[in-house]
This record gives sequence, C-alpha cells and structure tokens, in this order.
Amino acid sequence: MRITHIFTSIDRLADYIPVVSTVTNLIDLFQKCVVIPMMNKTTVWKSHYYTHLSQKSFGRSLFLLIPVWGNLLVGNSDYINRKYSDRGYMLSSLLEGTLSFRHVSKQLKNDKSFLMAAIQVQGSVFEHASERLKSDREVVLAAVKKDGCMLKHAEGCFKNDREIVLAAVRHCPIALNYVGIELKYDREVVLTAVQSHGSALEYASERYQNDREIVLAAVANFGRALCNASEALKGDREIVLIAVTQNGLALMYASDQLKNDRDVVRAACLQNGAAILYASEALKGDRAFLNEIVQENRAILGFLSESIRSQVAQAG
Repeated sequence: MRITHIFTSIDRLADYIPVVSTVTNLIDLFQKCVVIPMMNKTTVWKSHYYTHLSQKSFGRSLFLLIPVWGNLLVGNSDYINRKYSDRGYMLSSLLEGTLSFRHVSKQLKNDKSFLMAAIQVQGSVFEHASERLKSDREVVLAAVKKDGCMLKHAEGCFKNDREIVLAAVRHCPIALNYVGIELKYDREVVLTAVQSHGSALEYASERYQNDREIVLAAVANFGRALCNASEALKGDREIVLIAVTQNGLALMYASDQLKNDRDVVRAACLQNGAAILYASEALKGDRAFLNEIVQENRAILGFLSESIRSQVAQAG
C-alpha cells in the first residue's frame, strides 16, 4: 500500500519537471488506455496509484507531453485549483458572493463536509454537487431545508421521501411541482405547501384545487390563488371574500355572480381600488353603490369611467 502512495507522489512531482513529465505521462496514457480498462474496478479503487491515474484527465497527460510549455500550463492550472480547493477561502467567497459554486474544485464538490457547510451558506449549491453527494439523503435533506426548490435536482427516490418533500414544500411552494407521483396526491403535502404560500395551489392536482379546505388555506395568504381554484369554488362566497380581502384583484377570478355581490366587491375595492375594474357592469354603473365605497377608498375614482367619475365626485 505504501509503495502505491510513493508511485503516486513520484507521478505528481514529475508533472512539474520538463522532459521527465513527457516520459511519465506516456506511461500514464498507456496505463489509462490499456492497463486500467483490463483491470477489475474494485482492484483499481483499492490501489491509491491506479485511483490517481484513473482520475487524472487525458487532457493533463497530453499537455505534459510538451516539455516546458505543458509544465507551465499545468502548473498554473494546479495553482488555481489549489486556490479553489481551499475550504476556508471558498466558503468565505460563497458567503461574500465573490465566487459561485461552479468555481469550486471537483475535489471539494465531492467533499460531503464542505458541501454541507456550503449549503448552509447557499442552498442552491446542491445543484452543482457531485452525483455521489446528490444521492446522499442527509445532503438532500439539508439542501431542501435551506432551499426547497433544490428538490428539482434530487434523485427520484427522494422526491417520494415524505420527510424530504415536506421540508421542501414548507420552504418553497414551487417545490410541489417537483414532488414524485407517490406524494403528489398526498393531502398533507399539498396542504403544507399552500399553507406556506398559496401560489402552490397552481401545482396541485385538480382534486385538491377543488378541495375547500386546501383552497381556503391558499387564498388566506395569497388571494390570487383563487385563479387556480375549481370553477365551483370560484363561486364559493366565503372563499372569494377571504381571497379579495387578502388581495382585491383576486376579484377577477370570482364567478360572475359574485362579481355582482355588493359585499364581495366592496371588500375587494377597499383592499385595492383597481378591483372595481372586475366588478359586474351593473355595479360599475350603480352610482349609489359607488358613492358608498368611494367614501371609504377615494382611490376607486381613478378606475371609473370619466362620466361615472364626475357624477360620483359631484355626489361626494
């Protein structure tokens, strides 16, 4: 075992010595192209030397066949890589935003402890992690807790992992769009998502877009989620009232009947004067009604037709 470490050290040192590197890299290329393909993978990974050779790129070996110039190019590349392999430097750079995770060396991208620390700084780094670490449940869970949208980049089995999915949708409602088919119809998952942010209703199945409790939870924190409710629930007076109270413009998604409901339209217009644009034509022409709500929100005047505005303003 110690001999293989010595061979590895010699090969690495030779890369910086002109002419010597030409010879050693000819040997490396022969081993990479002829010897290693004939070996058992387990044998390769058990040998420190052959693991080193298998990870050494063909490009590096080819460059080093050119004396001096090849050594200079590879030496400069190694200097930069050592900089990007420095854990402390890369973590502080990520925190300060001076470098992105794509600058991190392959070695660090495959280092679990570094990735876990980097995720706490910036959850989106998970997208650029090595395939090995994307298959690590602990890493995936940490990533979605920091940024739920990282569920998109997780392996399929994790998209059906209840704990991981719940953690993701609590943080990011869009994550509901990436949930596996097994949990896509899980009521608790959908309810958790819309309670986090009502916009998640867009990614729910039709069954849950027609679920009264789920739609109520969605419009309570995001009135415009009414857009994704079933037609039946767009005509539910309680749901629509809650929606327009949260965001007056949600009135545009209400049923025609409720757009003609004085209490619903009043609630919408008090929240946002522009909501009058979505009221029924009957209410937009009802001067008595308009006089009432303009007294409570003068901003409504700016959205009335010129003829109606002058009449209401005079009455006011």
